[in-house]
Amino acid sequence: KQQTPGLQPSNLQEVVGNVLALLRFDLRQRKARVVTHYADGLPSVHADRVLLEQVVMNLVVNAHQAMQTAPTPRRVLDLRVGFDSTQAFIRIADNGTGIAPEIASQLFQAFFTTKPDGLGLGLKICRTILEGHGGRLEFENSPDGGAVFTVYLPIAP
Repeated sequence: KQQTPGLQPSNLQEVVGNVLALLRFDLRQRKARVVTHYADGLPSVHADRVLLEQVVMNLVVNAHQAMQTAPTPRRVLDLRVGFDSTQAFIRIADNGTGIAPEIASQLFQAFFTTKPDGLGLGLKICRTILEGHGGRLEFENSPDGGAVFTVYLPIAP
């Protein structure tokens, strides 16, 4: 069993930056652009950084895969990191097909997948990790097309 560092103050800009660095080659190969927006003065969150990076990586890969059939100029992943008075968030928006209403209620169920080679565990694991951190994972369809997944985490005391 692998060990992770455990809960510690974590900078969301660094977490997102590490994930994007790891995925840079794959995103470039598939002709996807990433646009990032980081709020000034981002507070730390109390998180297991390795687990949090796994959550962000899964969501970025899912978003990237959702755009594979989109024309190349529309393959833009919009990633925003911000906060309010009690929580920080990471919002990942794609220009894919969005989430069909008939499957929306099943997205976070174990073994549910829309991918031919998927296991149906990624979103379930992401949600479980975030809930273990006192956070949550939500999604919505964008009015402009595509899906938006948002990670919410409490700000570190």
